[in-house]
Amino acid sequence: MAGTRIERVRSRRELEIVLSWLTEESFGGMGHSLPNPERLLEDPRVLLALAVEEEPQGFARLDLGPGEAECTLFVAPGHRRKGVGRRLLDWALRKAGERKVYAMVEEGNGPARAFFQAQGFRSVLSGIQGWIRWEEGE
Repeated sequence: MAGTRIERVRSRRELEIVLSWLTEESFGGMGHSLPNPERLLEDPRVLLALAVEEEPQGFARLDLGPGEAECTLFVAPGHRRKGVGRRLLDWALRKAGERKVYAMVEEGNGPARAFFQAQGFRSVLSGIQGWIRWEEGE
């Protein structure tokens, strides 16, 4: 963890690492590919970062909107509970600037719920069945 660095995703190779986590069901992903993934590198409203030491450990995605930003975090199973998620969240909070940061978490994802609660986020109704919105605390 001491040598973990957070690096902005800027190359196709780095994007492919993120996409592999998003698309592989066995690794916690959605199980399908994204159309036109290069747009993630081109869109100034989407920021991606990798946590890297000797190997990639996880990623953060920050979708910047007017007044708020949605944060998505993923930490590879072998690197969980080692501070990687906290470092990625710190990066996202800095990049969000004055925007309020929130994350959408599936109701059944106890570890993610516990993580955001420990980071001072509060849960609010999301309006989407099966999902909880976690917002930065006031």
